[in-house]
Parts: sequence; C-alpha cells; structure tokens
Amino acid sequence: MEVKKGLMEETACGITFKMQKITYYIFLFIALFTVLSLSPGHAYVFTPENPSPGPDSIYLSYNAGQSMGSTLAVDVRINSLSETTPAFGAVFDMDFDSTVLTYDGLIPGNFFEGSDEPLNGSVVRLARLQSGTSNKLIVGVSQNAGDPGASGSGVILTLKFTVNSSPQTQQSDIAFSNMNLIRPLGSLIENLNWYKGQLVQNPLAITTNSLPDATQGGVFSTTLSPTGGFPPYSWRATGNKVPGLTLNTGTGEISGVPSASGLYGITVYLVDSELQEVTQDLTLLINPPPEILTTSLPEATIEQPYSQSLSGTGGTAPLTWGITTGSLPPGIILNSATGALSGTPTASGIYPFTIRLMDSNAVSLNKELSITVNTGLVITTSSLPETTVSAAYSATLQADGGTTPYTWDIPVGLPPGIELVPDTGELVGIPSVAGHWQFTVTVLDVYGSSSTKALEILVNPVPDIINSNVNNVYEGTSGITVTFTVAGGVAPYTWNVLTGSLPPGFVLDIYGGTISGTPTTPGIYNFTLEVTDATGVKSSKLYAWAILATPPGNIDFTTPGSVDRVDGYDLIALEIVKGTTVDSPLWNPLADLNGDWVINDADLTILQENFGLSKAR
Repeated sequence: MEVKKGLMEETACGITFKMQKITYYIFLFIALFTVLSLSPGHAYVFTPENPSPGPDSIYLSYNAGQSMGSTLAVDVRINSLSETTPAFGAVFDMDFDSTVLTYDGLIPGNFFEGSDEPLNGSVVRLARLQSGTSNKLIVGVSQNAGDPGASGSGVILTLKFTVNSSPQTQQSDIAFSNMNLIRPLGSLIENLNWYKGQLVQNPLAITTNSLPDATQGGVFSTTLSPTGGFPPYSWRATGNKVPGLTLNTGTGEISGVPSASGLYGITVYLVDSELQEVTQDLTLLINPPPEILTTSLPEATIEQPYSQSLSGTGGTAPLTWGITTGSLPPGIILNSATGALSGTPTASGIYPFTIRLMDSNAVSLNKELSITVNTGLVITTSSLPETTVSAAYSATLQADGGTTPYTWDIPVGLPPGIELVPDTGELVGIPSVAGHWQFTVTVLDVYGSSSTKALEILVNPVPDIINSNVNNVYEGTSGITVTFTVAGGVAPYTWNVLTGSLPPGFVLDIYGGTISGTPTTPGIYNFTLEVTDATGVKSSKLYAWAILATPPGNIDFTTPGSVDRVDGYDLIALEIVKGTTVDSPLWNPLADLNGDWVINDADLTILQENFGLSKAR
C-alpha cells in the first residue's frame, strides 16, 4: 500500500487550546468530506518489500486477541514519531474482496494516553465503507500537535471483519502492507492465510487446467499455478514421462527440450507447508518438428500474375514462413502467415532462395527452392510443311517463353480434313481439298500470356504422270532415254514399275523417273509405271512400248506358220491392219515398218522387198 502524507501537521509550540479545537474541526470536516464524497488517498510509507516501517509511518498488523472464530481483526498502528512530528493526520483506503471479508466496524485503539483519549475532543478516528460499495473501506485519523504523549508507538484503531464461508478466493487487491499480519502457521482463523500481501482462503488448488503445446526439438517452459494453502509449495508428477522435460519441484516450472513427439498424460501433485495435497490430470502434446512439403515451385511468366502456396506440416501453431537466403523474383512477395507467394514478376531469370518454416516454439526447418521467371511468350514455328490431298498430315506448332502448359487455337482457315489439338499444338488429319490455306495461330500459357502468328499450309493435288506415251524404237538403238514428269504431289518423288516389265535392255531410275538403255529384243511390252510423292500419295499409268526389229527381222511380225521369215502370213497380217494409226483398235506397232505411226503402202513395199528373207540369229 502506498502511504501518503498526513492531511495536516502542526507543531506543539505556542498553540492555544482554541487553535487545537479549530484544527480538530478542520480535520474532522476534511476527514468526513473525504469519507462521504472523495476517492481517498492511501496512507504513506510502508510496502511489502519494506519489513521495517520507518518513523512517522502508519502500518497494519494482525490482532490475535480480537481475532476469534470467523472474526479477523487488523490493527492500524503508528510507528514512533520523531520529535519534530509530535502530531499527525492521515486518511487512506483499504480495498478487500467482499466475497471473503465483511467489514463489521472499528475498535478505538490505545495509542493516545491519558488526556489524549477520544473523549477530550482532540482525536478523530474514522472507518466506514465508501458510499455504494461493499469492498472499499476508508480510514481516517487525526492527532492535534498540542496533545501530550503524541510521540511513541501504539494502536490507533482496530478494524474487524467477518471471514465468509465461500469457495476458494484469492484476495489480490488489498491496499496495505503484510507487515506482521499473521504467522505462516498457526492462524487462529481456520482456512485463512496471509501471503505476500494477499488474503487466501483454502482449500489448496492447482489453477493450471491445460498445458501449452510443445514442439519436438524446441525449448519449452511453462509454470504450474497454485492457489490457497500455506506456502511454500512443492511439486511432483507421475504418468507418461516426457523425454527431455523436467519438473522443478520448488517452482512448478516444466522445462527442457522434448526429444519425441506424442500426446503425454501426466498427473501433477501440489503439496503445501501444512502437507495438504491436491492433484490435477493434464495432457501435454509434443508436436513433431515443422516440415516443408513443397518440393518445387511452378514457373512464372514475366508481367503475368503469379500465385502459389507453400505447404508445410508439423510444428506448433501458428507457423511462420520466411526467406533466409536468396531472394524472390522482383514483384513476388511471401505472406509470412499463410506461405502464399503472389504478385507479378517484373524480371525474367532463375531465382534461388532458402525458405524457412518456424513454429511458435522457435523450431524451424529450411529448404532450398527456386522460381524460374520465363520471358514473354512467342510462337517460334516459322513455316509448316506442305502436303498432298489424301495424305496423312502431322505437324506440331512450337513456342518459346511463357510458362507451360500451352493452349493453342486456330479459329478458322485450316485445310478441310486437318484439325488442331489445342493441348499439344499438333495439326493432324487428311486434307481433302488442294489449295493454299492461310490462317492465324494463337497460343496462351498457363498464366494467360499470349502470342499470335500468321501461317499457311500448301495442299497439293494428287500427283499425276504427265507423259502420255512412249515412242517405238528399233532394237539395238543405243542412247535411248525417256524422262517422266509429274504434276501435283510433293517432291521428292520415287518411281516404280508396278505391273508388267520394261523392254529388255532398259532400266528405271527410281529417284529420277528416267528409263534408259539399249533395247535388245523386239516386241510389244506392256507395263504400269507408278510414282509416289513425299507424302506417300501414289499415282500410276499404263504404257505399251514397241521395240522394232531391224529389216528383215521386223517384217516377221506374225508367229503362225512362220518363224523368223518373211512370208505370206506377214503379208496377210499387214493387209488386215493397213490404214490404221496409233489410235486405231487394230493398230499393231510391229507392222509400222518405217516407224511413221501409220500402216500404209510404204510398209507394204518394205514387206515385199524382204519377202522370203529371214533374220540371222
């Protein structure tokens, strides 16, 4: 209790009785006015830390003689006054818990001797509850300076209280010193104890109902709270032993570094100096240390919004995220409470950093991560391969920058039969219409960054061999070369004799489409020439190639009745086809003896000139 200076002081020298009465009434008026209307000041000098109140001080002490049964008596005492302070005045208040104490009244003390008794009109003693309260007592006292025997020690007045029967209550707001109030043992009032300026009514109890969570590997400290009983206290515990933690039996502190996670049930025991004992069942949760579950972070795109949450487990909430080394990409920030990474990166590059996850017990874990910020998105495909009608087509669009996966789109313009796969950028299908097809491609990355480009696909018609026929040639003619050409399709082409056979002595260049050589055997040779373009589309054409024998051998163009001899059979055969041309149904290239593409009298003349001759073999 803070003790304030007395309300009035006067010296004894030269003070008349009249002045004493004036002083008395002035103080009485002040004291009563304070009691009835003002918030009182506290008396001065002593505190619980000052066991020896000095001179000129008022203090409180326990009155054993007046304390009986449920009655508690507290003396208001004055310490020896100095010679220069033969008189004093003071008003102070005393707050108490009305559930524990009820104020009953005051008993005048014996400090004033002889003529200084209250009846002589020179002493004022006041003690009453502040108006409208049941727990605020106002105490006032006055001593005139001229009264004899004013110096010395003694009891000014005694305050009497009734100790109520109530559940355990701790009087924590009592505004006076614990000076000499009561012995720790042997109180005359049952279940009442004064301890460090506080009034405690038994029974003894443990007020700690739960323990804070701990973290494996983290420093832990918490102190159990007692109430009531008679200190000093002692503590002990039974149940599941928590590895790494110990209980201080004197202070009730549980501390250490737990080495294993789990839920531990313990029973704590509190014993006071009177050997009273109470218990409390408690549980202590040891959480596993924090763990960062995120192993990698998705890529970002410059100037595109980015949002990703780090994931962790374990530890004791709340968890806190932080960066210990490195840095996040410019424009991206970390929410330390949630682990969310968000923002819009402003510079591309690879940004490594070390992330830390710390729990409320300062246990932490670090992990190295990085965020790649890609450059702006751009389509890198410069052109698409041409194709042929009816050929299976496949091409894949390409892009760079941005953050995969990409999404592709071509609203209009693709060749009929070809489609776009949006997730892969593949162009697939079988085109059905030749043409020069132009369109615009758009690609978007995962954050919505986009790029567009104009492209085209050339769809060629089916390849066609444009050579319509081959010329008849005489056997043995060297240097014969025929080159076939193609319209449509996609180069390069490959050639093949699909059916039949070439005249003996001729060979086909399968890559150049050229037939060359020296024919060796007369006859009519039918064959189908096939061409295949680069897309695999094929085309073919049927040819009949006559190899003429040189006279007279070429005149023997019939086989019945004659072999290698010009005779009447040949004459009859020529007469049958005489007048025909290359396009006539009866056309026989072997009867075109002079090779002018018509069978007429000129051929007949050659036959007659060689009649009866044979070819030497």
